[in-house]
Amino acid sequence: MEERDLMVFARNVRAFRALRGWGVRELSERAGVSTKTILKIERGEGCTIRTEQKIALGFGAYVGRLWDPDLLSDERERLIRRDEGRWFFAAVEDAEQHLRRLIQAQPELAETRLRSDPDEIQDEAERHRLGHAGLSRGFVKTMGGGMSAGYFQYNLGEFFSRDVTPPDAFGYTYVCHLLRGGLRMSIRGRVFEMEQGDSVVFQGDDEYWLEPSVPVPVGEKPPMVHFVCLGVLKLPSR
Repeated sequence: MEERDLMVFARNVRAFRALRGWGVRELSERAGVSTKTILKIERGEGCTIRTEQKIALGFGAYVGRLWDPDLLSDERERLIRRDEGRWFFAAVEDAEQHLRRLIQAQPELAETRLRSDPDEIQDEAERHRLGHAGLSRGFVKTMGGGMSAGYFQYNLGEFFSRDVTPPDAFGYTYVCHLLRGGLRMSIRGRVFEMEQGDSVVFQGDDEYWLEPSVPVPVGEKPPMVHFVCLGVLKLPSR
């Protein structure tokens, strides 16, 4: 797996702070990370995957967006190909367990830096093998980015068991459109039974969970959803 440019992460953390209109102290409070750590990150010194996750949750974003080299773009239109973006474990705990299994099988990988988007899960067959084996509750493919009008975000998700998403703290409106299979969604005490083609539109200011309506039989593809955030945030100038 290629080494990532830490300055991409640094630049995007600064960009997301500007999008929110936050100083370092406010990001520190929202993410539960020290101001010293944030300053180090923004200098390009990097951090652990756990800290990456805290920063992303503080912004109400997926970690993948913070590694997007095209987050800041001057384009007025963007064609996003179906093979663009990367798949991530929906839960960082599943990514950690995946790396531990790899190291047990290949001790020479002991110094490998944990990533939530390892190359292995970019392959659909491997994602589905892990999901059917109970080794991952689901996967998310981050597909948002920047353009001249601002920052947009949408994702694809595959789910094998219940996955819980914390509130975004910004009150964004989302569309969850079911592309495949059957899915159950719960938010604010309401449970929605979804079939292929159904959508739920909701405010993301409360925790919600998603799970397959029925267990996914081995050999069958899991439910797939398309998440779209109905809002564009103005990008800061470079």
